[in-house]
Amino acid sequence: MCIRDSLSSAHVYVRLPRGHTYETIPKEVVEECCQLTKHNSIQGVKESSVTIIYTPWSNLKKEPTMDVGQVSFHDNKKVVKCKNVSRNNTIINRLNKSKKEKEESELDLKGERENRDKQEINERKAMDIEKRKVEKENKEKEIKIEEEKSYKNIMRVENMKSNRLYDDGRSANEIEEDFF
Repeated sequence: MCIRDSLSSAHVYVRLPRGHTYETIPKEVVEECCQLTKHNSIQGVKESSVTIIYTPWSNLKKEPTMDVGQVSFHDNKKVVKCKNVSRNNTIINRLNKSKKEKEESELDLKGERENRDKQEINERKAMDIEKRKVEKENKEKEIKIEEEKSYKNIMRVENMKSNRLYDDGRSANEIEEDFF
């Protein structure tokens, strides 16, 4: 998030949970980020109200000819504007109380990002393996059902019995004579 109209401002980056997009950020989080951006701007903190903009990081466009901190956008339709943001001391005080500062040596944003990416890749791989397993089971069930429906197994020689000799070794005529 940053202040528009060429005022210098803090750039606030929000790392969203999986499955969320910049369009689904809760209003409270957007308001907190707006307050941080306004409060940490040299010129914006002096203004009564400012317009703050935010967009996904993939929409940020940085060219070598731009000044430090200056950015533009690939697609202006993805830029969201929060108009008339004025100072809210209760939010600023609450955020300042919960602020945690780390030394640069303690920060490992690149490592955190790499770990998150690895975890996402591992989860996708596990889902793919599970999907293949389910597909294989379904295919085996379909094959089994097709085999049960087919007549291939009915006319096998090992399943056939002659009606000339029954299980006890007597012929059909002998069984009939014993019956009468």
